[in-house]
Amino acid sequence: MLALLFSIGTERYAIRARGVVAVVPDVALRAAPGTPRGVAGILAYGGQLVPVVDLAQMLAAESARARLSTRIVVAHYESGPDGALIGLRVEQAGDAEDIPESAMVDPLLHARDAPWLGALARHQGELLQIVEIGHLLGTELRGALYPAAGKP
Repeated sequence: MLALLFSIGTERYAIRARGVVAVVPDVALRAAPGTPRGVAGILAYGGQLVPVVDLAQMLAAESARARLSTRIVVAHYESGPDGALIGLRVEQAGDAEDIPESAMVDPLLHARDAPWLGALARHQGELLQIVEIGHLLGTELRGALYPAAGKP
């Protein structure tokens, strides 16, 4: 599996590259007052308005730090309306790397509030957790960001 690696705090994560549209610099976002925790704002990308979620806020209740390596990963969001995109604000976004499916195992502990945290994988001496974009948003957050999508 080709995956994009990144960090949240000191932990390493990966996103399946097949759904990634682009990786863009951490630019200023349009504020989205009144949205649930985790929403960083709105990005204008390719003529489309893209909601951006800060994964650090969702996991650690603090925003991703502004670093040169902080990026916004723009990806297809299959659980939204047709053609929906989502942005993920992450730290230390790196290159795409091949992770063999055989390196992935069940995480053993499943966080009820974070069903988007998928399999664990050993890769080049690191333990990575796969972020499943399709499971990223709960009902409340999905309804706030994609009101036309309705229920999954």
